[in-house]
Amino acid sequence: MPAANEVYVCARCGLEVQVLKAGHCIPQCCGQEMRRKG
Repeated sequence: MPAANEVYVCARCGLEVQVLKAGHCIPQCCGQEMRRKG
């Protein structure tokens, strides 16, 4: 079964987004790398 979305936080501006896996911040944010919250 696919894993549930996890919350990631932008390493630069702190915006929280739900994504399927680690990646880059959404374009509406600042485009920086995301880190898993917690």
